[in-house]
Order: sequence, then C-alpha cells, then structure tokens
Amino acid sequence: MVTALEAIKDPEEKLTEVLEKFKGVPVYLSFDVDFLDPSIMPCTGTPEPGGFDWYTTIGLLKRIISSRRVVGMDFVEFSPVVNRKDAAYLLAKLIYKSIGYLTASH
Repeated sequence: MVTALEAIKDPEEKLTEVLEKFKGVPVYLSFDVDFLDPSIMPCTGTPEPGGFDWYTTIGLLKRIISSRRVVGMDFVEFSPVVNRKDAAYLLAKLIYKSIGYLTASH
C-alpha cells in the first residue's frame, strides 16, 4: 500500500514500486477523480486537498498504460455541478488521452 503523502512526494518512485509488484499481471485501471486536486477537479463527492495536478496525472497514466496490459478501465466519482463545465471537460480529456495511450501501446 502507498499512502497519498508518500505518492505525492515522489510519484514516479512509488509507481515503479507498485508496477514491479504486478509485473506480467493484466491490469484493470480504475481511476477515482478525487485523486486530482480540487482546484482542477471540484466535481467529486470527496474532494481531497493536496491531490495531483494535470501533468503528473497524465504522466502516471501514460506510464501505467504503456507498461502493462490494461484489460479495462473506468473513471469514477465524478459528480457534475451545474455551470461547472470545466471539470467535465477535464475528465473527458483525461479519458480521451487514456484511450489514446491504450491504442498506442497495442
């Protein structure tokens, strides 16, 4: 298990540790949007101050998807708010990029 505090200090190192434990294992990727900082993703039921930024997040997703056999993925905990289209756009773009990484890796 990796705590949020450990992960935020050195996300690349912690991801390496986790990926090594699951080498050769098919991966189902479930992405909870409260992983993101509320400044960029306020539309979740459980916003977590100190969450990850956009560039770190897409870098981590790209690394996971390109280095493992992803057999499925979902993006959860999005809770739309009226007049907050920015968060929906961010999530759509995150899904779009993830599908692109998945397509490029196969």
